[in-house]
Amino acid sequence: MWLGSTEHRLPAALTDKLVAAASEDTVITRAHSGKPCRVVRSAFSDAWEAADAPPPLDMPYQQALTGRLLAAVEQHEIAPLMYEAAGQSVAWVREVEPVARIMDRLVRETRQSLDGLRPYLQG
Repeated sequence: MWLGSTEHRLPAALTDKLVAAASEDTVITRAHSGKPCRVVRSAFSDAWEAADAPPPLDMPYQQALTGRLLAAVEQHEIAPLMYEAAGQSVAWVREVEPVARIMDRLVRETRQSLDGLRPYLQG
């Protein structure tokens, strides 16, 4: 999961929300752009799901409606309204790791798996 880069880091409150999230903390919503997208639930997504809320507009109108507000929410780090796109696998994120460490682990585990298959591939 992308949690930011040296040029653009997610606010700490949002990173903490993603690290703490479980699969059931995600919701599919059209509140951001008008297109369905799975996000970590927030007061923003909950407000758009309320019984008395208007339906989100089609794309690109919903983004035009909410874009400046959501940019300000992130800029000013208004934690209850902050959210990020995240699949159900967000439940597996437990810490922020450098890409180099993740890639080293993926390469190591791939080599181990391939080595384990070697006896079955020779023959």
